[in-house]
Amino acid sequence: MRYPTLAYPEPVTVGKDLEIRVALPKDVRLSDISLKISNTYFGSYVLKLAGTPSYSARWRAWILRFAVPKDVKPGLYNFTLKFRTIYPRANRLLLQPKQRRETPRSKLQSHKPP
Repeated sequence: MRYPTLAYPEPVTVGKDLEIRVALPKDVRLSDISLKISNTYFGSYVLKLAGTPSYSARWRAWILRFAVPKDVKPGLYNFTLKFRTIYPRANRLLLQPKQRRETPRSKLQSHKPP
């Protein structure tokens, strides 16, 4: 999560979309995105995604915007963000380190020229 954070909170304001930045690579595909905000005094709400997620080169993160319902009270909320990711190169990225095997230097230099 790149934004909001505890150091840089984003207040929930009625009539304004709530922006969340998720630090994931550009080639990742996001799906099944949901956001639930909750406050001890104001209750909890499920927010709907407003528009399509977009990647920001400036922030090196995916920008997700959620529509804030009219009955939400302004303030700071805890949130639970859920989503699925699809990495186009996942198999290659995950398996490559396990497939590489370094040959010990002693075996590489075992043949001595005459």
